[in-house]
Amino acid sequence: MYQQLYKETIAKEHRKRQYLLLPFFFVQFSETMFFISGSS
Repeated sequence: MYQQLYKETIAKEHRKRQYLLLPFFFVQFSETMFFISGSS
């Protein structure tokens, strides 16, 4: 019972963390694309 609850909580936290990291990855990707297009 407790282990199941623990797994669900970890899954929720992981999902939340992924959503928080999404903008960071997007910014990094945009900067990389801008750098590549700017240097060529």
